[in-house]
Amino acid sequence: MKQRLDYIDIAKGIAIITVIITHLIPNDYFKNIINIINIPVFYMAYGMVIKHETIKKTIQKRFYGIYLPYVLWGLIFAGFSFIKCAFIVYGTNQSLISAGSNGMLWYLPIMFLSSVLVSVIFRLIRDRERTFVKCVIIVMSLLLAHVLHETCTYKTYGVPFALDGVFFGIAFILAGNIVSKYLENACGKLRNSLSRILVGMLLLAVSGLCIVLKENPNIGYLQVATMNVGSVPLFFTIGSIATVGIFILSREMERTYFIKKILVWLGQNTMVIFIMHRTIVYPLKEISLEKGYIILIPLAVIVLSYSSLCAEIVNRLCPWLAGKRK
Repeated sequence: MKQRLDYIDIAKGIAIITVIITHLIPNDYFKNIINIINIPVFYMAYGMVIKHETIKKTIQKRFYGIYLPYVLWGLIFAGFSFIKCAFIVYGTNQSLISAGSNGMLWYLPIMFLSSVLVSVIFRLIRDRERTFVKCVIIVMSLLLAHVLHETCTYKTYGVPFALDGVFFGIAFILAGNIVSKYLENACGKLRNSLSRILVGMLLLAVSGLCIVLKENPNIGYLQVATMNVGSVPLFFTIGSIATVGIFILSREMERTYFIKKILVWLGQNTMVIFIMHRTIVYPLKEISLEKGYIILIPLAVIVLSYSSLCAEIVNRLCPWLAGKRK
């Protein structure tokens, strides 16, 4: 990975807050609008800072940084047995739930496989700056994601190793890699703060409007964890546009101090926050559903504070569970 960029961490910090919010609110338009923003941010953020390394080095770094913590967390929540290990290795949201583990872990094996396969793709592309080739691979990845999801006969546990989600992730990672080439120039042309804020908000508003217009009552609510995203190409397009809006707003938030400091820390600790918020969020969701949106912010602060405390404890005592090394 390249040197950390504050605005990337800020965007991830915003994304993890929206993840918590979606797990506290009912399944409605608002939830779908947020769901199309949060997960794509994580994929595209990786694509924007990805370093062209050897496949072996990428596998090694991502194994210790993502997959090993995934397996360990899976066993911590599920307890050990060979059948539970098999469910965890299967690597889907459904299989994790069947193992009695934390379903929020679904993102980690997908991110591991997606990043490794992107590394393979970069090794195969001699000229790594060839945007057209990357766009072709994005289209192919989206097609594979759609075909795998629609033709899977293992609906109980999902596509083995969540390969539909893996190819979906590859498309977003490559999109992030393409965007990284142009975002700096785009932000440079938006010379003042107000123009950046307006463009960022406009992109988010357009994305939200598209979600409302495409809403299908048969879909229920959009959920990347189970690839319940409706039209894969449309979700990808809207999610990418919204994520660019988040990145533009994040660039502007670099100018702040207190907010920046909080969001950067959150962005650097999303793994444990993502995992641990599951242990408290659903009991509080019952309160949220009963009291309505008026109590949403206090509950979100409680969940975020608890999850952040857990992240800090893990960082100090067991950093390898957060994919970090002392």
